[in-house]
Amino acid sequence: EGSTYGLEGKVAYAWEGDVGGKGWASVIRQSLESAGGFNNEDAQGYDVGAKVSTGGFEAVAYYYTGEGIGSTGFLFDAVDAGGNTRDSDGMYAQLTYKIPGPDTKIGVSWGESNLDRGPADPASTALFETNESIVFGIYHPVTSALNLVAEYTKTEATAHNGNQADETAIALGAILFY
Repeated sequence: EGSTYGLEGKVAYAWEGDVGGKGWASVIRQSLESAGGFNNEDAQGYDVGAKVSTGGFEAVAYYYTGEGIGSTGFLFDAVDAGGNTRDSDGMYAQLTYKIPGPDTKIGVSWGESNLDRGPADPASTALFETNESIVFGIYHPVTSALNLVAEYTKTEATAHNGNQADETAIALGAILFY
């Protein structure tokens, strides 16, 4: 029933040379129509990022922020029980190096996502406040379509009520590009 609007826009610029890269920025605005008698809200957010490469090195940096956008997935946990939007933000950074010859890539990445409580959320809510991960990886191309992968990941999650969860994982596998 009814309809809502959404607008998205993105700009990007790429360049080549001894130092190549790409920069981008995007915005989103999505109307949220309440089915439960709450106020209608607008979700809005933006993100910016850049990738720079030189020699065998590549660096990526990214940041996003939003109101009513949610976290983990679009509009997931975007509003509280009273229908009020929650603020969220996060960032990501990665540095890799491709070894000449075998083209094996080694790298490290770090990211964090934050979700604020809404006005109707109690201080004791188990809603996550911060998710943070660091990944160390080795990626070796077997063919142009197949990479072997080894990763170590350490993740920490903290809820608004102080509960914490930690996870450490080692992953061995392959990536198939098609």
